[in-house]
Amino acid sequence: MNLDHPNIIKIYDVQQDVDYIKRNGKTVLCTFLVLELALNGEIFDYVAETGCFSEPVCRFFMKRILSALKHCHDKGYAHRDLKPENIFFGENHVLKLADFGFTTMMSGNEKLLTALGTPGYMAPEIMLQ
Repeated sequence: MNLDHPNIIKIYDVQQDVDYIKRNGKTVLCTFLVLELALNGEIFDYVAETGCFSEPVCRFFMKRILSALKHCHDKGYAHRDLKPENIFFGENHVLKLADFGFTTMMSGNEKLLTALGTPGYMAPEIMLQ
């Protein structure tokens, strides 16, 4: 997935089928991702601690989120798990869209109606199916 954009968290390395030893001594195969560091945390935590953004600040951040989503859609991908917990503040509080675990390819103008993600953030038309 090539999603190089200033508001999308970068993936630097992927290591698949790595042995990970759990505390109980069992070994499981895992995939490890090396991601860009988002030093300033999730937007969710920031809003929970400081309250709502002012309208100009909200507009500024929303433009960045929409730019990242447009880039994903232009490349044919749907994020499918957009929520405050998946939007981070990187260096200098630059917004970074993250967690592409539910991402899928789109074709044309198809509607994706699979119920994925956190129910409280799902679109009503998905919940009503």
